[in-house]
Amino acid sequence: MTDLSFDAGTVAGILFAVTRVAGLVVGAPQIAKRLPLVGRTSFALGIGWFLAVPVGETSLTVAGLFTGAVVNLAVGIILGFISTLIFQVFRVAGGIIDLTSGLAISSVFDPSTGASVTVFERLFDLVALLLFFVMGGPRLLVAGLAGTVTVVPLDGTISIGTNLADVGGESLSRFFLAGLEVAMPALAALF
Repeated sequence: MTDLSFDAGTVAGILFAVTRVAGLVVGAPQIAKRLPLVGRTSFALGIGWFLAVPVGETSLTVAGLFTGAVVNLAVGIILGFISTLIFQVFRVAGGIIDLTSGLAISSVFDPSTGASVTVFERLFDLVALLLFFVMGGPRLLVAGLAGTVTVVPLDGTISIGTNLADVGGESLSRFFLAGLEVAMPALAALF
């Protein structure tokens, strides 16, 4: 029988990674509305487990744990929001077609979003979801999440060198690159 033991840094790293993925699930309605609670929880725990890296001893204080949790939740929510923007382009395009063709009056209740949607809006939303899966969107979503771990470490600290503007610009550009990777399948379908 083998003895399985974890140190505090590993457990904190797992919790920070799960918090980041949970933020993505909360911030991305295409995941939050279409997956049941068990699926969302399994997604957050499973992907968070594989993204986890041990954190340093400085993050194991109460303030460090709180800061790390807030930063990881914010990173996940921002990534979810960026990926949602691309899906909303399809919904808006469908709404414009419905409005100009006179079908906007025929709105129906959409149980997946909990809102009233028009015919083409729903059709375009489903086409966007289909393209997301056909073009490997889930794989790119996880790759984008993994990319954020290098941009903003799980403990929530960013090393600042002598030039704050260079560090901020580089971190911001890598962060948006990771967000673009998350939204790339739907963006490619537009062009």
